[in-house]
Amino acid sequence: QRRGGPGRGCPDCFKVFFPDYHPTSVATLEESREKFQLALYGQLTVITFRVLTGHFGGAIVGLVVYVIGNHARCSLRAPHLTAYAVVSLAAGALDGVSLLTHLCGTGLGFFSLPFEDHLAQDLTAISLLLAPAAEVGGARAAWSCHLDPDMLFAGPPSPIGCGGSKGFHVSPYQIMDEPFA
Repeated sequence: QRRGGPGRGCPDCFKVFFPDYHPTSVATLEESREKFQLALYGQLTVITFRVLTGHFGGAIVGLVVYVIGNHARCSLRAPHLTAYAVVSLAAGALDGVSLLTHLCGTGLGFFSLPFEDHLAQDLTAISLLLAPAAEVGGARAAWSCHLDPDMLFAGPPSPIGCGGSKGFHVSPYQIMDEPFA
């Protein structure tokens, strides 16, 4: 029996590209996720330009990087974030080498004007410039999405100590300064 909705033919296919987003209550983490999302939008732009210019191999690699990144951003699972950072840095390095190779080969003709007369060449140039920035920026954003225990604490440490209000009311430093008081 088939289900309705966007993934009607393949219920799990829709989840591959659009996983469930799990929000948190940690403001700094959500800000990092917004930066991560911006980098993924850059990745989608690169994919679109590569498809429009006929670079389908690069578009498929970019799509794989995007899917891994979107899963990492939505789930915040450490293995997914780390996998995305590694894959994205590797793709960014390869795209950086491709950019340098293209720059050395074309010289000053890298970006040609008027835009409408050289559309494919200019879209390729833009995707070559944007790809390493989006991938390396995405890797940095993913790395900043790893949960740091300090993100869970909302302010300076309490002067009460670790025991809370019912327990230990003296700081450990006071005990060490006055051991026999």
